[in-house]
Amino acid sequence: MAWATAVISFLVLIVAFMQWRTAHQKVVLDLFDRRIAVYNKTHDFYLTIVKQGIQQELVDVSRFHHVRNEAAFLFGAEVKKLLEDFHVAVINMSSQAMMAKEIDSPEHGTYVKSAYAHMKEAMAIAASFETTFSPYLRMDQKTIPTPMEWLRHRNEVRKSYNDQP
Repeated sequence: MAWATAVISFLVLIVAFMQWRTAHQKVVLDLFDRRIAVYNKTHDFYLTIVKQGIQQELVDVSRFHHVRNEAAFLFGAEVKKLLEDFHVAVINMSSQAMMAKEIDSPEHGTYVKSAYAHMKEAMAIAASFETTFSPYLRMDQKTIPTPMEWLRHRNEVRKSYNDQP
């Protein structure tokens, strides 16, 4: 009767391990989903800058602050800094473009040049989005094998030591 308790305990252990493995994979996938959503929002904002040039809607520029807040808890310091620099460049570009709307102003040309300089800065920063984000968007976590997968692998390793010519 003692062996039955041991067998049941072993089966419970296997079920608990499989549940833990499933929960772990779900957490990894959820984190990936949240990170890719931030990347996509960032890329979409970049595309609006490419389409509209220096004339950005203030709502879009201020909405990007929410994307930065999301990213602060999902990525490392380098992504946070990159998004901050990008946002600052876009804010400067937009404010200079708004000041350039007054055509009669003697500083009109200066504002336009400054807006385009900040746009070039934002584009240069955006060029490094993919390389900076990519370490966080890989799904390269090791999968933890099931007991049967582990046993099959160990059996293959054992067979590889066969001394046949």
